[in-house]
Amino acid sequence: LITRMVYPVPPKGGAGLGVHITPTVDGNILLGPTAAYIRSKIDTRTTAEVRRELLVEAAQLLPGISAADVITAYSGVRPKLVSRTRGGFADFVIEEAPETPGMMHLVGIESPGLTAAPALGVHVAKWVLERIPRARRDSIRDGKRAPVRFRELGLEERAALIEADPDYGRIVCRCELVTEREILDAIRNPLHARSLTSLKYRSRAMMGRCQGGFCGPRIVDILVENGIDPASISLRGGRSWMFIGSSRDVLRRANGDAARAGKSLVRVPSEAVTQ
Repeated sequence: LITRMVYPVPPKGGAGLGVHITPTVDGNILLGPTAAYIRSKIDTRTTAEVRRELLVEAAQLLPGISAADVITAYSGVRPKLVSRTRGGFADFVIEEAPETPGMMHLVGIESPGLTAAPALGVHVAKWVLERIPRARRDSIRDGKRAPVRFRELGLEERAALIEADPDYGRIVCRCELVTEREILDAIRNPLHARSLTSLKYRSRAMMGRCQGGFCGPRIVDILVENGIDPASISLRGGRSWMFIGSSRDVLRRANGDAARAGKSLVRVPSEAVTQ
């Protein structure tokens, strides 16, 4: 039903343009955003209250939308160059960081940031070309190829890929039609994606309706099959570990605690190694 961005009339005195509907290149639609001043620069919480607000306002533009259609929700923080009391908007800040030469700041890019994006891209690209020597630029491009997006190909192209590489014939993420080969390419790329979120960003796996409920375990298996220690697998890097040990280890620790407390023990079968 939605093939173009649909905007409401901007709210008077608001910090943004109001809740609008944005179709993505992958066929989803985004509802939002809300805009509110916050005190903490790391506060990216989402709440049920704001979710309801988004749905109510989006339903004025797309009456058929419902809570059951929502796959996930997210939020981010952006700098606002004017205070809450002043309101409104200010000019974009586009400049090389004086304290860190070689770093370009693009700050306070509010509306019409999307309209300005192509011109900003050209401007920054020229700046990059002036800063990075040609020999280094050429070495960055050498041997790199664009990732294959299986879901975007026609039936004949898919068949040719599967004939050349059977890994393209195994669908890992059914929601987004992502193949095992695409997951392997993401794991083996120069950045060595290891967290589930990094694989999501590079392949679109786990971005569909099930949000990784079906394909997540298989992706973990693929990581392990490629020599990744399960204990090192995280959700989004850092200490967001996916696993804390095997079932056998957990039961053994429980048995040790029970024995020290003089309680009965639980038998641990030797094959109980489920994560």
